[in-house]
Amino acid sequence: LGRQGDVIYSDELNHASIIDGCRQSRAETVVYRHNDMADLERKIRERPGRQGLIVSDGVFSMDGDIVDLPGLVELAPGILWAWARTDLFVQYEMFSMDNGETWTASQPSRFSSPCSPLSMKRDGNGTLYAVWNPVPEYNGRAKSNRAFLGGRTPMVIASSADNGKSFSVPVAFETDEASGYCYCAMYFTKDALLLGYCAGSEADGSCLVRTRVRRVERRELEGI
Repeated sequence: LGRQGDVIYSDELNHASIIDGCRQSRAETVVYRHNDMADLERKIRERPGRQGLIVSDGVFSMDGDIVDLPGLVELAPGILWAWARTDLFVQYEMFSMDNGETWTASQPSRFSSPCSPLSMKRDGNGTLYAVWNPVPEYNGRAKSNRAFLGGRTPMVIASSADNGKSFSVPVAFETDEASGYCYCAMYFTKDALLLGYCAGSEADGSCLVRTRVRRVERRELEGI
């Protein structure tokens, strides 16, 4: 993916296989401080006008922590919508009207959640689909003392046919209280939506140590 003249921005704690891949490309590799988005932004701004690729582990094998990047979709040419998980019972959102040069102040979104990421992707017809955990870790909510689950159940999906102005009533597709579901990757094929996500349970010791892949047929998506 990296060509001569391009820049690859690589987290300093990336796995050795990623580092080797960067070295074998013809692009310049710039290493930024681990999970430090301010340092990453600074290094990108120091190289204006150059094609760049940000490369990061999802779960870092050395420390077991997670990459801290917000989600992002383009609502219209140059108009971006971003969101990030928080520990404030809700996803926070921000907008850019100039292709990411400047952003609005972050503010609470409609998506309630624990400190768990929200995933969103647009299909070929322009419909947005969001996948997330809608129940915050409010005071009094039961927590497992046997494993890290992070309040990441249930997992739901909702759709928007009006470019994010409104979303359908969420439909739960994972509900086990003894498991956690998170970090959902979304991929559309011609006739289905493929979902890949962490799905560990109390018996596994963590919600992060087991992966599940689910296929959602187009006809099922039409009912969401």
